[in-house]
Amino acid sequence: MHTAEELFNDTFRRFSKNWTFVLALQQVSGVGLPFAKMTLAKQHSDSVNYMSTDPEYRKCSAVRTSPFRMP
Repeated sequence: MHTAEELFNDTFRRFSKNWTFVLALQQVSGVGLPFAKMTLAKQHSDSVNYMSTDPEYRKCSAVRTSPFRMP
């Protein structure tokens, strides 16, 4: 049988451990999200530049005439 103090210590330890994990996730997202945003923007611009200048992509994606005509 646990004493009241042992029960409190176990409960407080579990509570602290859970909050430590939550706070660690907040710190990782706070540091990682701006870096991820910058990295994805660079990858996006690189891929768009590649697709717009590569002749093979231009053959696949260039629309010569619009299927919809404006009156």
